[in-house]
Amino acid sequence: MIDGIAVQGNHATPEQAHLIDKLGKRVIVCPDKDEAGVELIEQAVVLGWEVSFPDWHTDCKDAADAVLRYGRLATIESIIKNATSNKIKIQVKSNMF
Repeated sequence: MIDGIAVQGNHATPEQAHLIDKLGKRVIVCPDKDEAGVELIEQAVVLGWEVSFPDWHTDCKDAADAVLRYGRLATIESIIKNATSNKIKIQVKSNMF
């Protein structure tokens, strides 16, 4: 719904990670707010990808829910605005899941 890439699970396969890196684009992981999302966050840190923790309503489990609630543009803006590569900040925020 936001023209992003979904890895369809709680982690990217080595092939998916390679293809994503090969795109040469800024990579921002926007994990689901559940246990599976934590595994994807940990992988993102290892791969050097940014992680976004948008301040969405509690009924928004993922970006698709956020698009339905806030609209596409506002959802994308919140993902970009809340992206970080700071490992300490990522660790603290992921413990809140």
